[in-house]
Amino acid sequence: MQISIPHTPFCLGNPHYSGLLRQNRGVTYRPRNRSKTFIDSTWDHTQSQRRQKNRAVACAAQPIVFRDILEKLMDGKDLSEDEARQSLYELVQNGAENPAQMAAFVVLLRAKGETPEEIAGMAKAMDDLCLRVETPYDVLDIVGTGGDGIGSVNISTGATVVAAAAGAKVAKHGSRSVSSLCGSGDVVEELGVALELGPEGIAKCIEEAGLGFMFAPTFHPAMKVVRPVRSALGVRTAFNMLGPLLNPARAKYALIGVYSTDISDLMANAAQLMGIEKALVVHSMGLDELTPMGPATVVEASSGTLRRYEIDPKDFGIPRCEVKDLAGGDAALNAQILRDVFGGSRNAVADALNLNAGVALAAARVASDVKEGIAMAQEVQRQGRPADTLQAWIASSNAAQQQGLLKSLRFRSNVRLDDLDVDKTLEREVSMEVDSLLDDAHQDMGDAECTPGCYSSPSIMCVGFLLESDVFDISSTLNDGAAAVVDDSFLRCFKSSMDDPWNWNFYLFPLWLVGVVVRNCILFPLRLVTLLLGFLIFFILFHGAGLIFRGERRAQAERAAVHFLAQAFIVSWTGIIKYHGPRPVPKAGRVWVANHTSMIDYAVLSAFTPFAAIMQLHKGWVGIMQKRYLSALGCLWFNRTQTKDRALVSQKMRDHVMSENATPLLIFPEGTCVNNEYCVMFKKGAFDLGATVCPIAIKYNKIFVDAFWNSKRQSFSQHLFKIMRSWALVADVWFLEPQTKMEHESAADFAARIQKLIADRARLKVAPWDGYLKYYNLAEKHPDMVEKQRKAYADRLKKWV
Repeated sequence: MQISIPHTPFCLGNPHYSGLLRQNRGVTYRPRNRSKTFIDSTWDHTQSQRRQKNRAVACAAQPIVFRDILEKLMDGKDLSEDEARQSLYELVQNGAENPAQMAAFVVLLRAKGETPEEIAGMAKAMDDLCLRVETPYDVLDIVGTGGDGIGSVNISTGATVVAAAAGAKVAKHGSRSVSSLCGSGDVVEELGVALELGPEGIAKCIEEAGLGFMFAPTFHPAMKVVRPVRSALGVRTAFNMLGPLLNPARAKYALIGVYSTDISDLMANAAQLMGIEKALVVHSMGLDELTPMGPATVVEASSGTLRRYEIDPKDFGIPRCEVKDLAGGDAALNAQILRDVFGGSRNAVADALNLNAGVALAAARVASDVKEGIAMAQEVQRQGRPADTLQAWIASSNAAQQQGLLKSLRFRSNVRLDDLDVDKTLEREVSMEVDSLLDDAHQDMGDAECTPGCYSSPSIMCVGFLLESDVFDISSTLNDGAAAVVDDSFLRCFKSSMDDPWNWNFYLFPLWLVGVVVRNCILFPLRLVTLLLGFLIFFILFHGAGLIFRGERRAQAERAAVHFLAQAFIVSWTGIIKYHGPRPVPKAGRVWVANHTSMIDYAVLSAFTPFAAIMQLHKGWVGIMQKRYLSALGCLWFNRTQTKDRALVSQKMRDHVMSENATPLLIFPEGTCVNNEYCVMFKKGAFDLGATVCPIAIKYNKIFVDAFWNSKRQSFSQHLFKIMRSWALVADVWFLEPQTKMEHESAADFAARIQKLIADRARLKVAPWDGYLKYYNLAEKHPDMVEKQRKAYADRLKKWV
């Protein structure tokens, strides 16, 4: 399939614009060719025109000879600001053809020792080529040079969220990792924030959430020439120092961490040359940020002067820590560490984030001094408000991406005809061609949202059109359509995994036989004895608590007994369960929700902390356990077929959630067991209580056993028998940051948002089906539903074809 764009207004600054415009009509764009899109070509050309304009301003009348620059550096002589600016400009233009020159340039600079003028000149060269973020706020940036080699968690990134929660407007600028395991871009993306937003998207995030993240490759496209050189060198260079100075939002305030005090003055002076109103350049115990490990040296650049002093965390009641206490890892680990801190966890990382955020608040004049700033940061972090700020940021950034603000970056070029000295006749011709393009776009793509009004003025801000969805990528529609034809997406949610065919042969068969004997004749009897012994101890503890204690002490003893029984179950399965996040604690106005694979989910979670659960009432020994023992924790049971019971449970659920000392309430909003590969529709009951929802994501590793309980095919006893005869039960459990319903968000939308959070964390596929439908033969009893789904896919395909 091809999409033709009949009128192509590009080359706006070319003297031969009219001829080129006519030559390039009827350009055909092929969606599958992603290497060089039509819009990318347009963007490259318009950027080239801007660079020619900037270069004329930036470069002296007498062009530089780069060989002379290298000779000067080899002689140990400093460059002027203009020489550094021109040199880097030339390198960026030609660096892709000759990266050796750029490598030689930055290595010689480091060997000589960079000066503030050289750093500022290079920063201004890159600044000429970057995209701008326009915001009415005086924004703050918390950024480090990198290169300290410590491998700590992303402290500056975490501190931006804490600072924003305390009231600062933060525009964070960063990229993915170059020389470390996890860069700021890596962890921001892992946290769920849409990474590659355009200027409008960043401005929207700053307005709505208080902070935005400007992904360096997006806003500094010239860095694509620099990146291979940095990666190949793998050592600190001047580019480590440029990053903190290249904020596309023109941050007025900055907390800049440096990898060594040797460059503190250098960075402070360069920051002043770049026009930053107030910059604090800090270094602490070998790290490029403030840390509780010890005192930090600070160079404050403000009003054209430098002031040096120390900040000792102990003066603000922050205890000392060691390097290992701040250690990070990959993006997933660092993101989880930050989530825990945002939710209120207190540890060395929390102290580091509060310290950096507090000093940044003072730098941005949100706080009157460092002491007040640190106190503000500690208070909001203790309350868990950074978690709310993070959630608002995630929602705002993803909404911006969905609304097409990312496309505005790819479809726009900020070209002013005034700057290109285009005469009025050509200006009118350009405007007519653009209007013609928009008219054709409206006719050819009815769902595209265009903004014709912005093209008629001398400031032509667009050379394309804005799309609500990516009209060039229909692969997801095709995939969904194919899935609907080949298989039923609902029934897949309840299929048990089948054992792979085994290659029987004479030398592997004995090993398999040994495994069968060990599991069934050794492990299973030991596990059964362990479980029976656990039940015996549980009964003694539970009934003994009823005889000895009364009131709250009895309730605590009974909870402890249930906790013990859950741990006995885990031991009987040789459970290897890894828990991530803070331990749930009783608190009024909170409810915990989790995806549901089997009744063993309750044991897996209660082995970590006791929960009161909302579950279906079962028959047999399971029902006895539910009614006689688990009800002591406040567990509520219902029968799917009795609406009266469910209404009563709903009221009890509200009362339980609002109780101060009640056991944490756990709900499985899917309402049925799903095979841990999919996540079906969350029912809205748990999300319409006016309570804070704490999501829990459970992911079982099927390497040893499939934890899914298919209740239509086997009893729970058979399910337990299968697990106890396996090698081990392996699972990860994530306690995610608490969520609150947003203004104007319905309970169903809130439920869908929590479902996506859990599905993303546990790597599950979201299925928009009510799980109760599994109790029907969907194809036989509801063929209209299957047909409706297939028709929806067919309509989507027809739209494109």
